[in-house]
Amino acid sequence: MSTPSNLLPAIWHESPIFQLEQIVKALPPNIGEIAMVYWKKHGLSVIPVGKDKTPFGGLLWKPYQSRLPLEGEVHAWWAERPQPNVAIITGSISDLTVIDCDSPEAVTKIESFLPKTLQVPTVITPRGGRHFYFRCCSELRSKSGVHDGIDIKSEGGYILCPPSKTEKGDYVWSASKGIDSISGRPPIPFPLLEFLKGASGVALGQLSAFPPLSQGRRDIDLFNIAIQLFRQDIPEDAVVWTILELAKKCEPPFPEKEALAKIKSAKKYFQDPNPAAKEVRFIRRKFVDIEDTPIVWAWKGIIPMKMVTAITGDPGVGKTFVLADIAARISQGTPFPPYQPGGSPVKGNVIYISSEGVPESILKPRMRAAGADINRIDIIEGVYLKDGEFSVLDIQKHLPQLEKECSKDSDLRLVEIDPIASFLPPTIDERSSSHVRQAMDLLSNFADKTGVAVVVAMHFNKDLSQKTVNRTSGSVQFMAAVKSSWSVVHKKGDLANRRFLVPQKSNLVRTEKSLPFTIESYTYQVARGDMDTAKIVFEAPVQIDVEAVVSPQAQPPMSMTAKAREFLRGQLSDSRKGARELCDQAEERGINKNALWKAKRDLSIVDERSGFQSKSYWRMPDKEE
Repeated sequence: MSTPSNLLPAIWHESPIFQLEQIVKALPPNIGEIAMVYWKKHGLSVIPVGKDKTPFGGLLWKPYQSRLPLEGEVHAWWAERPQPNVAIITGSISDLTVIDCDSPEAVTKIESFLPKTLQVPTVITPRGGRHFYFRCCSELRSKSGVHDGIDIKSEGGYILCPPSKTEKGDYVWSASKGIDSISGRPPIPFPLLEFLKGASGVALGQLSAFPPLSQGRRDIDLFNIAIQLFRQDIPEDAVVWTILELAKKCEPPFPEKEALAKIKSAKKYFQDPNPAAKEVRFIRRKFVDIEDTPIVWAWKGIIPMKMVTAITGDPGVGKTFVLADIAARISQGTPFPPYQPGGSPVKGNVIYISSEGVPESILKPRMRAAGADINRIDIIEGVYLKDGEFSVLDIQKHLPQLEKECSKDSDLRLVEIDPIASFLPPTIDERSSSHVRQAMDLLSNFADKTGVAVVVAMHFNKDLSQKTVNRTSGSVQFMAAVKSSWSVVHKKGDLANRRFLVPQKSNLVRTEKSLPFTIESYTYQVARGDMDTAKIVFEAPVQIDVEAVVSPQAQPPMSMTAKAREFLRGQLSDSRKGARELCDQAEERGINKNALWKAKRDLSIVDERSGFQSKSYWRMPDKEE
């Protein structure tokens, strides 16, 4: 006899099969199988940990920061009873950086930096915390307490993941996709990255100072700003965040959808600025039509007219005295020391641009001691902007106005800048070849247009293993841009206390000999009493070993690897640098790649990658590393 249909539910719920199924569903998940999914499906480096969050069974987990565990190891670890929890090693091995929030307040803080449309794999932790999963960020290292209740798990760390259980509670995925959501982890958004690095105040401050873009110019201005950001190798997510923030400030606000379209167009233009221009017209000239034009020298063999000359050296060695002597001779039209006899002296006015020394007590007295015609020398101490505000002269911003100022003086022959680094805009990175070359090219164009000789002072860096031509602080493009460069050096142990003006680089003539000089006291009378200063006195040219003078401790023969170590210590003493740039500079110094890479290993140099093109940077290790 058949069972009435209305009795089936009651009979089924009482059946052993149904009860067994409910028991199975109530059992905890097989952690070993889930650990295998993390390892095999998602390519993550997993290790077993106990309820106290320490590696299970005293496991030495450091090897798994650089290699994935073997399948047999994963099976063996979770064959233990009771089964251990599962943790994922963060950092490059798993392409994972996790932001660990211990409190609801910390969670709210992190979420305030996340775009609403961004899907971030998230784990709910005991006591209302969260783990936010992102792709590995080389700019962040594992660190506790970066902000209240916020830790970073990246290189050198690990994080408990679902379905781990501790005495404080369970770890569970918050997304409907569960464990599979980890495959869609995004990179850390730029504003969150800046916050975690402790630099968000700077970025937000720069934006707050940016004037609102007015209607009628908003679209083209946002487009141009995006192009400039891409040209500066700014990560794409940072470009997106910056442009969207500026779009909000527009009057009226610029639609987000249209702003994103501007970013897309700017990126395409940056990658191919003129795809339609398939043909170009070359500027081609026959040498037979080019008139031979001799170089006019302010100082024969040393300072050419219409070009930029550099005077380099360590602080306090006498560069300003040399500049004062040059200015004095130009103002009077008196001959220079006979480095290369011949040539008519150039006579005319001088503009001195300086941020060092007091004109009344230091610069003017030195000019007088050198025999200058004070009526022919002016000093520029700054500029007044349209609103009447005082500003330091900026090589990039103010050269057009300086060019107009100089064109009014037909007798101007010399412009001196002491030192050049003080008059570069704050946005310029002196270690960036493109930044420095752009500024120096503007200065070279200024010299050519005005017809004056431009002499700039530059400082040496502290790397005594380098040759003089490579010791100028900042990018090598400083030296690449000038046509002539001379260094002021002090020979230690010289009883006469002499300095030397030595050839560093010349694109124009062959230079071999150096000019020794001494700095001698000089006193003259003024209305208020005696004015004590000093001047330089040149001696006859001599032939010296320049490198022995500049870097005497570097003279004993060094192995190629030792030379590479000294090079890396000097280059990375204060900041990180691009790996490609370091390799190119090492090659210029005669250091082969094998020695460079061995020195990198010897010094435990850290290799980082950042930017949307994943550019490689090297830096010295931190103490804890």
